[in-house]
Amino acid sequence: MANAPITSAAASLGSSGLNSLLTYFMDSFESQKRNRNSILIHCNTDASALVAQQGQTVTIPLYATTASSLITDGDAIVGDDSTGSTSSVTLNKHRATKFSLTQVAQALDGNKVVNGLLQGRINGVLNDIETDVCSVVTSGFTTNTVGTYNSAITEANATLAMGNLFAQKVPEGELVALVHPSVNAWQALVQIPEFADYQNTGMVSQNNQANYGSIGQYWHGARWFMSQGVNKSGTSVDNFVMHKNAICVAMRAFDAPMAPGVQAVPMNIDGVALQVLLQWNGDRLADEMVVHALYGYAVGEEKFGALFKS
Repeated sequence: MANAPITSAAASLGSSGLNSLLTYFMDSFESQKRNRNSILIHCNTDASALVAQQGQTVTIPLYATTASSLITDGDAIVGDDSTGSTSSVTLNKHRATKFSLTQVAQALDGNKVVNGLLQGRINGVLNDIETDVCSVVTSGFTTNTVGTYNSAITEANATLAMGNLFAQKVPEGELVALVHPSVNAWQALVQIPEFADYQNTGMVSQNNQANYGSIGQYWHGARWFMSQGVNKSGTSVDNFVMHKNAICVAMRAFDAPMAPGVQAVPMNIDGVALQVLLQWNGDRLADEMVVHALYGYAVGEEKFGALFKS
């Protein structure tokens, strides 16, 4: 480490420098890459259940709708004590990202880059968690599947997906559709006149909104959003429509570490329970920051979700 030169063009945040940020930093930072329309706010994340339960598995109740009995006068009523089912979500995903900033780097840049670097790490964790959760629909939604891979979204398939959900007696409440921004998904959707044109919908088109794709367009009984978190593999896209009980997500906040000198900051951003740790690395004379989250996800009421291939 003693022989490492201090330079502004090295590819490291260690003693060798802070890359070009040392000489080309800005006082304010542009927002880093972030998925639109977090899937987690549309999922079943029963906060009271998650806080109350301990252990690695969180059980989320999915209450059943039971049939009534037609009886004649004087007949005994047959009891039905069905309690429904549950979705067991295992907290088996632990995502973390770490970076460090040496005292040399902080002295040379006036300590202006920390917030931007930290925000980029937080966004990266959030993006990856949302992509993880979206991936469950690929093999998890099997009852209601419409569309064909590498083919554009059509209104016929949209009505088929919604019809399939309604046939399953999906509960009242807003249904949401998450659509990838690619050519056969969102780009095809916003070219369907019945989705985008005022003379057909009576609503201002997404195409003429400053927050394009973020406010959601109500169409055929669901609110449709663009989201980069939707799973895409090659030319195969797994868009989906869902009621919140179709996907269950569990999070668990971390306790502060017992190690002396470690600062722990709990955060909740877009439905994700994060912890940010600040610690000292004496070997590198650097502040280290860790962003991490513990979570799990599972298909809940599978029949209340529809896989919409494109």
